Amino acid sequence: MAKGKLIEQLDDAVEALVAKPNAPLPTSDPRLAAILRIAGDLRDLPRADFRNRLKADLAAQSEELKSVGGKPLITHQDIEERLKELAEQPKFIVHDVRAALSDLPDMSMRFLDSMNDHLLVASRGDKRTHWERHLGSDEMIYVMDGETDIVTLTDGGPVESTIHAGSLFVCPEGLWHRLTPRPFVSAFYLTPSRTEGSAARDPRPKSERVAKRPVRRTTAAKLHEHDLRAALREVPHLNITADTTGEDADAAVRNVAKIGNLTLGVMSYTGQTPWERHPDGDELLLTLDGEVEVTTLTDNGPVTRKLRAGEAFVCPQGLWHRQFAEKSVSMLYGTPIDTSESSTADDPRAVVEKVEAPAAAVSRSIMPFLYIEGAARAVEFYKNVFGASVLMRDEEPSGIVSHAMLKMGQTTVMLSDPSSADVKQNDVRGLSRPPRSYGGSPVHLYIYVADVDDVVKRAIAAGAKAIDQVEDRDWGDRCGGIEDPWGHVWFVGTPLKDVPKKDSN
Repeated sequence: MAKGKLIEQLDDAVEALVAKPNAPLPTSDPRLAAILRIAGDLRDLPRADFRNRLKADLAAQSEELKSVGGKPLITHQDIEERLKELAEQPKFIVHDVRAALSDLPDMSMRFLDSMNDHLLVASRGDKRTHWERHLGSDEMIYVMDGETDIVTLTDGGPVESTIHAGSLFVCPEGLWHRLTPRPFVSAFYLTPSRTEGSAARDPRPKSERVAKRPVRRTTAAKLHEHDLRAALREVPHLNITADTTGEDADAAVRNVAKIGNLTLGVMSYTGQTPWERHPDGDELLLTLDGEVEVTTLTDNGPVTRKLRAGEAFVCPQGLWHRQFAEKSVSMLYGTPIDTSESSTADDPRAVVEKVEAPAAAVSRSIMPFLYIEGAARAVEFYKNVFGASVLMRDEEPSGIVSHAMLKMGQTTVMLSDPSSADVKQNDVRGLSRPPRSYGGSPVHLYIYVADVDDVVKRAIAAGAKAIDQVEDRDWGDRCGGIEDPWGHVWFVGTPLKDVPKKDSN
């Protein structure tokens, strides 16, 4: 074939790609196949989905993707800029916590990552901190070097504690506290995103500064350090083999505290763990000693990362993963244990798993049935915003939710992803479609909650759109309206103690 003719074929093929971007690749001389495949990918370059796919592929293919958390954060502007970076940060990054701490100026910090409603923070200092408190959840402090005193303000008065190197401390939600390093402290934090600070001598209102009662024993019991080395000595090392039982594994872990739905604990082991995943949140892994490989199953194939001592990793919500330690490794974990799933299959995604709903838990009255593209994310939205609990969840091997049943108050709400094979097979007259396919939802749902203002605020923060402002209504509710990210309309109400009188005119 003449050279000129080959160039003409290439010109014709490129023109065809430009003219019809969504058409299959043109057929031509086999010698042009490789370059046309590249051209086919490049035609997608301006598209957001191509950029996201490229970013995910690069992250998945980087075997040593590590981070020390960017520049030290000192000013409020530094913090705001870093939070924006975290929103775009790829997953599957190994965070070298010790390296992040090694060059930090005193009284500064780095944000390493985010997980659930928390930030992973590395911080060091040699001066007393301002008061702070956390809304929505507790805070974990793990001291890696040095030690610090911590004062917590309770309704029974201040409680003083000390956190030594190698120990963990949980600051309860809503309680003001501050640290006084002795003489310095380097620490790793799991800190709620909603945090308040104060430079006042006492941040509480004057009415709360006088102790109303002695410090409760339950409160005092929580406000002490957990020595992780001592906790590891209390449990046997686990050598994982084909004969290892669930009882063997349970005996080798030591749970020391809880933060929201995360259980914090330690274990040491050798070998390969079963697959596991956590539908209700991310999991935190921090290597204390040794090293371990973590393999995560993604839509683009398995991603493997190696964690060495002092390195942290976030296992994303809902993705199957397992760990392998050739030699002994000691780990600190923060795991949503209550809803964790495990599997010993070669590929756990090949098994369709069903969580059956207890018959007594299902409402037998009217049950709304919602069709939602991306139902797996919607389940988390309804849990976080409306406090829904999962009665039943049926997933296909791809992770698509074909059917789920949620408990909201006294009502059961069902939902399915219309892209699932089950829905496509059982669709009645082609009506199993999300609301936006009809131009909007003709059905409005009304839900009662304890605090409508808080729920609507959380819904909007999670991606909902306000369609009717929250205000006191003449029918006796404080009510507002939202459209959730999938187009379903919810009116959220809280009964008023004092019902407004209707205008007689």
